[in-house]
Parts: sequence; C-alpha cells; structure tokens
Amino acid sequence: LTTLANRSQHLSDFIARFKEISNLSAPQLSSVNLDSVIEQVLTLFKQQTIQSKINIKFNSTQNTLMMIDTSQIEQVLINLIKNALEAVEDKSIKQINLNLSQNHLNQVILDITDSGTGIEAHVLDMIFVPFFTTKQQGSGIGLSLAHQIMVQHGGDLTYIDKPDVGACFRLTFN
Repeated sequence: LTTLANRSQHLSDFIARFKEISNLSAPQLSSVNLDSVIEQVLTLFKQQTIQSKINIKFNSTQNTLMMIDTSQIEQVLINLIKNALEAVEDKSIKQINLNLSQNHLNQVILDITDSGTGIEAHVLDMIFVPFFTTKQQGSGIGLSLAHQIMVQHGGDLTYIDKPDVGACFRLTFN
C-alpha cells in the first residue's frame, strides 16, 4: 500500500507538471518597461545572492518599453536566474551578468551569462525538451516553459556558446 501511495503521488506530481506546460495561457500583453521588470526579479534574489556571495550585474543600454505579459516574462527570468545561481553556487568566481541591448534588426536582446561550467555539448539538443533535466532534483520544466513563453511572445530563447563564459541564455524580443 505504501508503494502504491508513493507511486500515486509521483503520478499526481507528473500530471501537475505536465498540466503547467500544456495549459500555458496566451500572453496578456501590456506596455511595460523591461528594465523595471528585470530589476524587480533581481530583487527577489537579493538575499540569496548576499548570503551566497554571488555578484549579479545588470547592464542596459536603453530604457526599453515592451509589449509583454509581465507575469510570464518574470517567470522566464526567475527560471533562468535560478539556474544561473545554481550553476555558480560552488564556483570560486560567482558572477552572473544580465545584458540588455538592441541588435541590428531592432530586436531587444537579453543575455544572461554565468561563471559556471556551462552546458555539456551532448545535452544541448535536449535542454528545451519538457521533463529533460541534468539535475538530480530537477523537474525539467523550467527551460521548456521559458522557451514556450518566449515563443508565445513572438520571440525566442536560445543557448549561446560563448568562450570564457559558463552558460549564456539569450532572450530575443521582436
């Protein structure tokens, strides 16, 4: 009975995670300053970064008004920053950089880089697949959900291979 109860709980957890991904609502767009959204999300992690002695820098070349669903983009940022914090946790250099800029196509670009070890080449093709994880306690939902949110916003989330950087995730807003 205990085994059945445990298995039922695991199935229930799986269904809840699957529902979270498959029932993503359409973005409720409003004009928002993206810089402010990023600053608000960084505030959520302030105590953790102080305790873990992690340095986070946010650089913006412009004040960016965007048509976004604030709560969905906040979730994307939370997932990516949480991953970056975990990546640098045991490193001697604990650095996370957020760089907001505009490219030659007038797309707004946010690069989130960390000083961790990066993502191994053999798993790169799987990182946005629902439920794929390399973490022992991971659910495999964070990156998949973040990618789906960005696509629904008409943008993209990609992994950028940069030399001398741990991981670099790029959010592209059209």
